[in-house]
Amino acid sequence: MKKAKIIITSFLIILLVIIFFFLCNTFDFKHSQNIKTNEEEEIVKLKNAQGISGKNELYEVVNITQSEKTLAVKENVKFRVALVGMIKDSKPKLEELDDIIKDNSFKRTGIYVNEKSRKKFLDLINKYAIGKYEFDTDGFLIKIDDNEINENDKKILKKINSNEVFIIDFSSIYYAVDDVTGEIVDIPFENMDPYQISIVYKMENQNLIFITNNIKGKITDEEIFKEIFGN
Repeated sequence: MKKAKIIITSFLIILLVIIFFFLCNTFDFKHSQNIKTNEEEEIVKLKNAQGISGKNELYEVVNITQSEKTLAVKENVKFRVALVGMIKDSKPKLEELDDIIKDNSFKRTGIYVNEKSRKKFLDLINKYAIGKYEFDTDGFLIKIDDNEINENDKKILKKINSNEVFIIDFSSIYYAVDDVTGEIVDIPFENMDPYQISIVYKMENQNLIFITNNIKGKITDEEIFKEIFGN
């Protein structure tokens, strides 16, 4: 009899625990759904107020002050659009971002340079470093000799051995999402400002860096090297 009571009591305790966790999960799910609904309603309200016509999922609410809010294109959307534009070397479509990024994921850290920019990149670093470098089959920069190094080599090796990935492309344009229409547009940043050296996007440990082609020759190679690797 005593053994039966113990079994029944244990069963009831287990049942109560299961019910408790079920209710907690249900509450958390409903709470997260309510938050999501409230955010979507706020996005629609701000879109109407600001004349924005892009898709809701492109935007996030940003607090300007405690009482004033605005909409901005999500940082991860900006990054993915610019990255896929670099990979395709043409204007990307929103619906293809995930598939292209999945097929071109960067599973390593270090310095990756877009294929069309690799010769120009090597020419640049060879002017200021004394080590010998090349790109491996994955497009990542590696040092291929054991010779002495100078201060600029140290800066290069610091990024090569970093726990971040630096995705670099020499380009006069990049692709972005228009804040109002939500359309993807090309931004000819070099024509807009020939003195601007770079455009940088960051997402988690990934740094996407567009370096000017410097067609008008307004910037020195040394300035470009320092922009990439620091002073």
